[in-house]
Amino acid sequence: MGIGGLAQQAKEYSTNLYIIKTIVQKIRSQGKSIHFHIFGLCSPQYAKAFFETGVSFDGSTHARETFSSNTVLFNNGESLTRCPMHQAARCNCRTCAIARNHRINPKQINNRPASIMRLAHNLNSLLATYHYLSKPKTLYLVAGCGKQTNQKAAAKEVYCSQHFQACRKYAQTQGEWNILSPLHQVLEPEKIISPYDLSPHSLSLKERQQWAQKVARRIMQKANPDTEIVFLTGKLYRKQVIPILKAHKYVIRTPMEGLGIGQQIRWLTDQLSAPKQLELKI
Repeated sequence: MGIGGLAQQAKEYSTNLYIIKTIVQKIRSQGKSIHFHIFGLCSPQYAKAFFETGVSFDGSTHARETFSSNTVLFNNGESLTRCPMHQAARCNCRTCAIARNHRINPKQINNRPASIMRLAHNLNSLLATYHYLSKPKTLYLVAGCGKQTNQKAAAKEVYCSQHFQACRKYAQTQGEWNILSPLHQVLEPEKIISPYDLSPHSLSLKERQQWAQKVARRIMQKANPDTEIVFLTGKLYRKQVIPILKAHKYVIRTPMEGLGIGQQIRWLTDQLSAPKQLELKI
């Protein structure tokens, strides 16, 4: 299903997104399996929302700007920087390097080869921005296990075992993370809780199954199936949760599977101490 007619009011960002999301949610709530495509809205601001909503889109704005205003676009993470062609600094991207090898100067006007290479540069910058925005999200899950403090505190401070702290330090360097709790199911790290005496080992098989259902439901409320779920937990914390998530098409990763407690701590320590590779996004 295509949705168009909104390009003329492209600057009305909130209004347009409200219209689109209302249509998409209304039809999807009826259980209909329909793919949605948005015509004429292609800026990074829209793209970010469209990737989250799960709709495709197109637009010609950035191509038209190449010829109408001689604008050069530069990727800046999740946004684009516009620069008048005559003020643009020397660019070392792959596209511009090819242009120089063929003795083409993208800054020339009224020159077809130069315009084509400038267009290729702009579209390459746009695609780099889309790639940055569409990177799959990852949610790390850490087991709330072992020794606890004796007073109310943020969940990330309540658990104080060496294993939990190692998992916490690693997860914090990777991105978004939550804590799996035998009592609270899924906890935000900053959530204030009181210490408690409960572990998966003290739960019956039926209780663990019920707990797994609640955990999976909470995770699915927090993250869509495009999110990679990484378990930094022991077997009991993930065994019955993973099949539920996989049945709903979630991508699962268990990097420490098969390792003992001591080996897991060593693995986490090695990961934290490994030199970080610098990445230049062009």
